[in-house]
Amino acid sequence: MQPINFMPQALSRTSSQQPEKLQAGQIIHGKINKIYPNQTAEVQIGNQKIMASLDAPLKAGERYWLQVQPGGGRLQLKVLHGSDKAAEGGIKGAAIQLLAHLAVPQNRESVELANYLLRNQLPVTKDSFVMSLGWLKTSDNLGGALAGIKTMHTMNVPFIDEVFHALQSLENGGTFHEAASKLLGQINERGSNSETLQNVKSLLEKITVPKQFHISSYPVEKLISSWLSTEISPDAKKSAFAILQKAGFFPLDNSEEGTIEKMAANFQNGKNQLPDALKDGLSLIMHYNAAKQSGNPAAGRILELFNRLLKNPADVKTASIQSFSVNTLNAFSSDPNINRGLNQTRVFSGQESVQLIKQLLQALFVKEGDGGQADRQSLTPGQLLSASGGGKDGFGQIHNKLAAMMAGEEETEAGPSRLDTMERQLLMDILAEGDKPPDFTKGKTFAGFLKEMAKMLGVNLEHFLANAGRMETGIPEEHLQTLKPMLMKLLAENQHSSIKESAEQILNRITAQQLLSQDSGPIQNIFMQIPFAISGFQTDLTLQWSGRKKSDGTIDPNFCRVLFYLDLEQMQQTVIDLQIQNRVIKVSVINENHALLEKLSQPFYKTLKTNLEDMDYKLSTVVFESEATVDAKRASLAEGHGRAVRAGNKPYSGVDIRI
Repeated sequence: MQPINFMPQALSRTSSQQPEKLQAGQIIHGKINKIYPNQTAEVQIGNQKIMASLDAPLKAGERYWLQVQPGGGRLQLKVLHGSDKAAEGGIKGAAIQLLAHLAVPQNRESVELANYLLRNQLPVTKDSFVMSLGWLKTSDNLGGALAGIKTMHTMNVPFIDEVFHALQSLENGGTFHEAASKLLGQINERGSNSETLQNVKSLLEKITVPKQFHISSYPVEKLISSWLSTEISPDAKKSAFAILQKAGFFPLDNSEEGTIEKMAANFQNGKNQLPDALKDGLSLIMHYNAAKQSGNPAAGRILELFNRLLKNPADVKTASIQSFSVNTLNAFSSDPNINRGLNQTRVFSGQESVQLIKQLLQALFVKEGDGGQADRQSLTPGQLLSASGGGKDGFGQIHNKLAAMMAGEEETEAGPSRLDTMERQLLMDILAEGDKPPDFTKGKTFAGFLKEMAKMLGVNLEHFLANAGRMETGIPEEHLQTLKPMLMKLLAENQHSSIKESAEQILNRITAQQLLSQDSGPIQNIFMQIPFAISGFQTDLTLQWSGRKKSDGTIDPNFCRVLFYLDLEQMQQTVIDLQIQNRVIKVSVINENHALLEKLSQPFYKTLKTNLEDMDYKLSTVVFESEATVDAKRASLAEGHGRAVRAGNKPYSGVDIRI
């Protein structure tokens, strides 16, 4: 039970609910249901019914070979064959007809491909057929190759080698963890000392090693939280800032006050994407300083609004602050003292300003791995790093310096990077807390883990490339240091052939995830496959989320479907299928030991139901089934529609979920 066997099929079923977008040149095998005036007819292709204009009179109830013609307006179809006289030969006769029309020789692969396309009611062009045939002839996994071709048809992606090989990387067995571990071993054995190769090695170690066993972003995030915290002693906050300086996060040549002023100024002047609440808060601090210096009574009202923003950044919208500015700030904007205050070079100087800025940063700062709480009103460590002017060598070097300081490597020589006793104890406490395994039973922790892994893999690279023109400073450096761009750079270098081959396989896996995460009309699809450790057992987590988008483009939590695939140490291959309709949830667990799992799960039903109700969801049913049972249901459904899907003489295996 390979995850790719059910994930893309679920995607296919989702997409098939949308009208098929036929393109000029495609050939279809359709049935004429009804004839209308002006040579217009209702044509049925599989389960879809479309209205089309025909170039010749046809008979209702007959099947014809039709080719899509170019042109706007109503779909134009040209008749390529007369009534299907080969219908007596069934699907095989139709396949031979298709090969004859395409002028493709009959052989085992071409007949197999034609059969498969017809059974799945997929449109075809000669170019796409010839490309597909070439892939089948070179593939040692016929069923997997056919499944990949079907996915390409369904998703309407280009029929090129790069796309096919990317999808095949998920079909060819093995896990992401195994592929990453293999490349990591080859780098250690045969790799050079190139900067790119070392960056790839560092990323692979973070991805393949369970989070609690390596220094991740946690220490830096915790140090920032400690520095900004209002709940720890001033000495501890001072130590946290000093450690961040010595690790290279903040410049060594600047005081804490100077660092905060510089960050505020850079945030105020920056044109990249920043939280609205940050810009609003800094604007309020500026106006508060100017009003207070001039003795204007509006200072108290500005500070009140600032405190409201700290309590709930999402509630203080830009519009309300603009309205406040019109009603309050304009009342004293003509005061020359106010204007001088706003136009000062150091508008954020002074102890009170520094403390207000720290309060603002604390209210907006969310650790990147902390429960997925980061949103558009949150500040990330990367944004703080960029604004401070530190970390020229990136987070990797900062983590390395922290590790070196803890290992005592920096203690051999006196200097600015040496930790004092209090700083060392604080860092030891933070690292000890970070060694605890993440609690994935908490949804927020798990969501944060998924976001962190997606970022490390670089699945959003193309998004940033497409929007680079809108960013004044270009793509943030942290997104160019992720795995996908690093692998692309590695493949362009002179490296050992085995290293490049393994790197290309991983790159294909990442690209496949991106291809399977495309939207289909109003349906949004997300596909992820990442290494995952449970109690020390290393496996892959494969996830597909498919759901309806609301009119504003955001996710509709009332209607969606989530599928998880895990190969667990004791439970082995397991699929969990969550269907949500109008906030009513049906859970299906697919496992060969379904009867035992159902018995063991009985004590947890009440807890599951209660927890879902707390989130305003209602549990409908929990079903435990074997893969064979699900396959039988699918085969029965397919037989009822007269279109059982087969690859060769064997039924196409996998869990076929219809959304």
